[in-house]
Amino acid sequence: MFTPPADDVKPIPVPDEIYTQCITDAARYFGIDAELVFTLFDNEGGKVGTFSRNTNGTYDIGPMQINSSNLPEIKKHFPTVTWRVLAYDACASFWVGTWWLYRKIVDRKGNVFEGIADYNS
Repeated sequence: MFTPPADDVKPIPVPDEIYTQCITDAARYFGIDAELVFTLFDNEGGKVGTFSRNTNGTYDIGPMQINSSNLPEIKKHFPTVTWRVLAYDACASFWVGTWWLYRKIVDRKGNVFEGIADYNS
């Protein structure tokens, strides 16, 4: 089970130039409208070092608030990505989050709205 670190590291906002470049690049790579990813990031409200506890005991991690229950699946596709990477490397969080959104849209046979709804389910 995932256990977040102690609260000794305070979350910090992602610099504009990092999130703009990383989201734009990831969205282009996965063929997703970058505005969808920007909107998702704004909605998730994550920062570098964010760990948001959910009522079911899981955590949403980092800028893209990727749920800890998804770590085993992420590890299959990105073997070097750990929860620490997702929490503290903003660009990695954006790439993995965009990939996760892409997968959800594909799972929903291209329905973008259902894919977005499934992002954290």
